[in-house]
Amino acid sequence: PNVRAAAVEAGSHYAHLGTSWRSLFLALLAGAVITLLTRMQHATEDLGVRLVPAVLMSFVLVGAQLFHSVLDSIMMFAGLLTGTADYGYLDWLGALGWSVFGNLIGGLGLVTGIRLLRVTHRLAESREEEDSEA
Repeated sequence: PNVRAAAVEAGSHYAHLGTSWRSLFLALLAGAVITLLTRMQHATEDLGVRLVPAVLMSFVLVGAQLFHSVLDSIMMFAGLLTGTADYGYLDWLGALGWSVFGNLIGGLGLVTGIRLLRVTHRLAESREEEDSEA
């Protein structure tokens, strides 16, 4: 099948998102989704349970057209390789930089937020242990 038009269309979507609040939020969500996927996969040794989040999160990334640096670079390069894309390598580089920025904030923000929420609970447990020992 001829997939060149689909490759250009998919890549063009991400190339033309630009640096906006919308693209930043899409990148933040993509970073959070990948971080959540990683945490879910590291929580178990069972291969079957590891496959479920991989498949589900993949559908979330693609279905919601989230702005993920690696996935979108693949789509943009597929369009660029056709030779008919309405964007160039500099557009890809700009999109890559912006999506990496958003992905890092989204992923690190999720991890840091979860850890900060757990700190108060652990701090309380630690204080209770100290009080019971004294």
